[in-house]
Amino acid sequence: MIARLPNFFMFKYTADVKLQAITVVAQAGRLMFMQQPQLIELNTTEGRILINTEEILFIESIQRKRVIHTYRKKYVSYKSLEYMESILSHGYFVKTHRSFIVNLKKVQKVIPFCRTSNKIIFYNYDEYAYLSKKYENNLL
Repeated sequence: MIARLPNFFMFKYTADVKLQAITVVAQAGRLMFMQQPQLIELNTTEGRILINTEEILFIESIQRKRVIHTYRKKYVSYKSLEYMESILSHGYFVKTHRSFIVNLKKVQKVIPFCRTSNKIIFYNYDEYAYLSKKYENNLL
């Protein structure tokens, strides 16, 4: 007897369906990772601060700076993106591009942008991050 998988496990890997699958996984991440908030200490241009990881939307690498995007403010740090990735919870912070680490809890949807990458849209936030084809499998 052959076991049948539920329909939500069967994807045709076309571009649109794959983006929808990534969006569903990102939205499920908000529900799956309800846990105690994690505070991280960072050296920023404003001095040493504590940031609640629940407030972070994404981290962007611009030249030699890392910009930490939250709803209230943007913080600038000179720590490497690899360091940022190592101190954040690996459950819902995912590297989506060589210059971006994204909080999956805050993702609203993923839309096509160009041949090699997609845009990640966040709830109630005007700026966006990118998802490159190379890092798509990190989300699935």
